[in-house]
Amino acid sequence: MKNISRAGLKYIKIDFEWRIATIKSLFKADKGYDITFTDGWSLWVAEHPTYIPKIGDAVQLFGKGIGHTIRGITINDVVFRYKTPLEAEKEFKKSIELADKEKKAKFKENKKNIDKRFKALPEVFQTRIMKFRNTNPDFRWQYEDYELFCCEEAIKIADHFKTPDAIYTWSKLPYEEQDKLYKADPNHSGNTFAFARRLAYLYLSNPDSVIKEHGALVLLVGCKEYGCPHDK
Repeated sequence: MKNISRAGLKYIKIDFEWRIATIKSLFKADKGYDITFTDGWSLWVAEHPTYIPKIGDAVQLFGKGIGHTIRGITINDVVFRYKTPLEAEKEFKKSIELADKEKKAKFKENKKNIDKRFKALPEVFQTRIMKFRNTNPDFRWQYEDYELFCCEEAIKIADHFKTPDAIYTWSKLPYEEQDKLYKADPNHSGNTFAFARRLAYLYLSNPDSVIKEHGALVLLVGCKEYGCPHDK
C-alpha cells in the first residue's frame, strides 16, 4: 500500500498518539476532500481508491495533537495515509534540507541585487541588518531578504507619513481605512506589514531603537534561530 509502509502496518497497532474526530461536512476538491469536523477543525485529505468518506464518519488523527503535524489519518478504520513518528521525522528533516538548498540557491542568484538594496538603506538600517549577520552566520541566505523587505517598506511608510504620531494614528485605523491613506506593497504578509509599520515609527521617533529592535521573524522562529542578539 502506497499510503502506509510495512513498518507503519506494524506500528499503527501500538501507536498511542491519536485523537478521534467526527466529520460534520465535506466536499470533493482537487483529487481529495475538504473535511470539517464537529469540533470546528478542518483539513484536506487525498482520495482513497476504495473508500469514500461521508458525514458522521469517525476519523482517527495520528500525531502529538492540535498544533502539530498530522502524520496519519484513518476514516472508519480505513488508512488514508500514515507514517510512524520516525518516518515523519525523517520526512520533515528531508523537507527542511530541500528547502534550505533552494533558499541557498535563490540567495546566490539574487545576492548582487540584495547587496545593492542593502547599500541603499540608511545607516541605522544597515547597522540593524549587520547585527543579525554577525550573530547568525546563516542569516543572509535564511532571512536577510525578509528582513530587508521589512526595512525598505518601513522607510517608505516613514517617508509617506513624515511623523511618528501620524504613523501611530494611521496604524490604529481599520485596515480598509489604512489602505485609503497608504497603498502597501501587495507582497506583504500580516507579519511584514505590521513589522514595517513598527520600524517606521521607531525610525521617526528614535532612530537608534531601529538597531535595537528584535528581528522581523523572531515571533515565529525565536531570537536564537533568527540571529537576534537579545537572546545572548
